[in-house]
Amino acid sequence: MSPTRRPSRLRRNLQYCLWEVMFGVPSMFLAAPGNVVMTVLLTRYFHLSVARFGILVSLQALFNALQVGVMPALNRHFTAKRLALVGGWVHCATVFALVGVLPFLRQDGTHGVFFILIGFFAVQAAAMSLIAVSWTSWVQEFAPERIRGKYFGRRNAAQQVATVVFLIFVGWWLAQDGEGGEKGLLFGLAMLLGGSMLMRVSSLCMQGKTYSPVDLAVKAGDGAAGGVQRATNRSWQWQLQRILEQPQFLRYLWFGAAFGFTINLMGPFFNVFMLDVLRMSVSQVTTLVVLSSITGAAAMVGWGPFIDRYGNRPVMVFCLITWMMNGYLWTVTTPERLWVLYLMWAVAGVFAAGFMQGLFGLLLKIVPPEAKTTAISVNMAVTALPATVAPIMGGWLLDMALAQGWDKLTVYQWGAAIYHTLIMSTVMLLLRVTEPKSQPISQLVGAMRSYRNVVSVLGLTFLVDYLFYRRRRE
Repeated sequence: MSPTRRPSRLRRNLQYCLWEVMFGVPSMFLAAPGNVVMTVLLTRYFHLSVARFGILVSLQALFNALQVGVMPALNRHFTAKRLALVGGWVHCATVFALVGVLPFLRQDGTHGVFFILIGFFAVQAAAMSLIAVSWTSWVQEFAPERIRGKYFGRRNAAQQVATVVFLIFVGWWLAQDGEGGEKGLLFGLAMLLGGSMLMRVSSLCMQGKTYSPVDLAVKAGDGAAGGVQRATNRSWQWQLQRILEQPQFLRYLWFGAAFGFTINLMGPFFNVFMLDVLRMSVSQVTTLVVLSSITGAAAMVGWGPFIDRYGNRPVMVFCLITWMMNGYLWTVTTPERLWVLYLMWAVAGVFAAGFMQGLFGLLLKIVPPEAKTTAISVNMAVTALPATVAPIMGGWLLDMALAQGWDKLTVYQWGAAIYHTLIMSTVMLLLRVTEPKSQPISQLVGAMRSYRNVVSVLGLTFLVDYLFYRRRRE
């Protein structure tokens, strides 16, 4: 009999990484600003105004922008794994604390309750911004480049399946508990949040059992090992100067800032539109999200050959225009004509997936390889700053229009028309970005968090934690 062989460290790491995303899907979905569960909590239970809802939604973008000032210092003193775990445990503790105080908070949306909610959501946003950068950097330490494409393709597929299953459960669960009135709704939301965080605890435990070479060196007491590895990189100031010398990257930043502002202007409020104005049930809204997730995931495979043949920018322009033209169907959607939404979300999933895939590919081509981490961090901060202001402005404009006595349905229909027109106008900035014919960087550190969060609200939920890898040619 041959002796039993224990799985290698690499195989154990990959197994833990696969299972931790399966258990972490619910918490990642609930952390996305404007998701349907938090929308129900804030607008149906606490009865917050649209303007206050926009302020809470904007917090994630704000902390995504602020991270660029603290991440360089944190990276010098802590490993990527430690930062990712700290962010995960802080997120869990924050949501558990929120569940604990929910029964004691007034439901009338008074100033005191609103500021308490700001505190909880601010801590959660800070934790998620920490995870957004550190976790993806940590993955590069233990996942060899030669297997990343194949492995993360399987991991992304498992994540998509888990997301769809979770969304179906959310719709069914909230529909059951919503029949019990306010108490039933509170019980359903509390159980959903608490159960998701319990799964997140399991996910974090699996992350704790994953060790990269840097983590093993630190665990063995060789604290200099990780520092030596980080010291071989150029300084943050040198990398910043290097990326500022790239005109195409600066043009990309202008487009990213404009796109980040316009897509966040009204994007987080469409769930409010469906739940409050169109009088749709939570199960109906989650069905739309599931439909868009399925069509987007299926289309993701097909867009790759088009990008390889025609380039990222042409595909992005075509997809963005088609995606926004499809969005004008919001203007003819009424409570008696909800079937339009199913067509619209199915089509949006297809073209939004192509646009997002091109967005990542274009960034890979214009980022200088020797400064890619700093460039991605700067890109995340620049796109997040306008995204911080946009939901606040959008909520204020919607509240102001409703205060004039205008019909809610008309306000949202005209708002949708203006919203999609503004997003489509950013194509003019995109056309100024020249796509070089160069080999793309082999991996992407979690870069487009500001875009991915709001796109998840619009239907492509699996993109929140999606890692894009192009299959290597034989």
